Amino acid sequence: MSMFLGNILPVSSEKIDLKKLLENVAYLTH
Repeated sequence: MSMFLGNILPVSSEKIDLKKLLENVAYLTH
């Protein structure tokens, strides 16, 4: 999960796609 968060942080500094983010979370928690 920390790896996942590490991938989000650089993205959030630009533009964050909430839908994509939720899809990634759903995939990991599936």
